[in-house]
Amino acid sequence: MLWEFYEYTGDALFGMNMQKTMLENGTPLVGHEAVSDTMSDLFVDFFGALIVSVIGYISLRYKKGWLNKFEFKRITSKKKKV
Repeated sequence: MLWEFYEYTGDALFGMNMQKTMLENGTPLVGHEAVSDTMSDLFVDFFGALIVSVIGYISLRYKKGWLNKFEFKRITSKKKKV
């Protein structure tokens, strides 16, 4: 994913064609908008995962324990035999 970020940034900032979304004369191809949409989704996913990872690391490192409230726990009910 980091390589895709590199290619997309190079294409956007420097007018390169590393992701092959343009012809040699600069005409955008049909998939150009799809690549832009997908890359924006990847950026959001990457930064969201980074934020959650940092919060989780801090919680575990300093034993805050507040993440335990978000754990899924199995609740078993005892049924009476008739």
